[in-house]
Amino acid sequence: MKAWKNQTAVIEAGPLNSLFESVTETEGTKLICSGLLPGEKAEVKIVKAGKNISFGKVITVLEPDKDRVTPECRNEKCTGCGLIFASYHKQLEMKKENISGLYGRNIDVIHSLQYGYRNRVTLPVGTKDGKAVIGIYRNNSHDLTDWTFPCPVLGDKINSIISEVRTALNDVPEEKLPEQLFIRGAGNSYQAGFIVKAPSKFIDTILSKLTDRIPEVKSVFYSLSTGTNSVLVKDPVFTAGADHCVLETSNGSYLVSPGSFFQANIFILNKILDSIRDFIKPGTKVLDLYSGCGVLSDFPGAIRTCVESNASSFGFLEANDSLNLISADASEAAGLTAKGDFDIIIADPPRKGIDPETLEAIDSSSAHTFIYLSCEPKTQKRDIELLKNFEVSEITAYDMFPNTVHIESLAILKRKGL
Repeated sequence: MKAWKNQTAVIEAGPLNSLFESVTETEGTKLICSGLLPGEKAEVKIVKAGKNISFGKVITVLEPDKDRVTPECRNEKCTGCGLIFASYHKQLEMKKENISGLYGRNIDVIHSLQYGYRNRVTLPVGTKDGKAVIGIYRNNSHDLTDWTFPCPVLGDKINSIISEVRTALNDVPEEKLPEQLFIRGAGNSYQAGFIVKAPSKFIDTILSKLTDRIPEVKSVFYSLSTGTNSVLVKDPVFTAGADHCVLETSNGSYLVSPGSFFQANIFILNKILDSIRDFIKPGTKVLDLYSGCGVLSDFPGAIRTCVESNASSFGFLEANDSLNLISADASEAAGLTAKGDFDIIIADPPRKGIDPETLEAIDSSSAHTFIYLSCEPKTQKRDIELLKNFEVSEITAYDMFPNTVHIESLAILKRKGL
């Protein structure tokens, strides 16, 4: 099928690729389209035409699959949840097929709460028709989708904070509006703040009123913008309340600052901790790379060394004989990794995976077990294949972000010959 931009066509969706997009082949060309299940018939619009590959957008699903559902989300233009049109059973099935195919072995996907699971969000702020807009940018665009309805993957309290802030921002001059809204919390402890170009009395007033109107908001702040789209909070200035919120896991309570890394789905985090718990006994020497707040290695009696480049993640941890805190990139600690007398190494790197220097240090270390948690199975598999002295003992996938295309993967590797 020769395609040109803005052309419409009726297709029968082909199989899904690794990004859960349907790939329909016709007359030697491929049409890639998100939002379809294999076999569905749909009218699509070509948004990008190429000689061999084109990209389409669904206009109407003419013959839906039995697992297509009406999304819980009423924010129609939001593209944050790429699989929300499929039943949760189908989502898990697709993710299982995806990661099992990647690794060439049967891998289970542990389910999550489908909705209300997320404890952290950073949202851009803008204006439309003279009113404040809070939402997310649509895929591959600068079009800010206003969340006029509650987001189903966020808890009720976070949605209430968003609604309260949106109303308050309508009284703020456009030039004084913040760039982003940050919220994190669960239970009865929440933290909210703005990323701003410059401090202003408008921002201070909104933050002050927020703690009055929503008692669960225990901490409010603003942070100066870095001029990028980064979602990391730098040097927060607290204007009321505490300088942290409290997040509860099966391992205990953690005081978390705005800049700290902490898993966004505590339900799944607890499932992951259950899987790790059996490996870390009292007296076990553990190196925790890309450690964030150190939750993954925090088990009774463990002797831990946590390495994290974001020093704010260590803000409420106290070094002692059983806990050594190193604020550095994992690659900067590669020498320690190789020479240290560790029984277990844990790594939870960003999506790009582990750098070669750190991988080599892990491979030549004394550790008998390497626990690798990844938010990108492709880079995890790449890294594992570079290890010469470890082999995979087990892999389990977790649905850390239901309704999205993302998969979390936990690989347990054992040293060969042991």
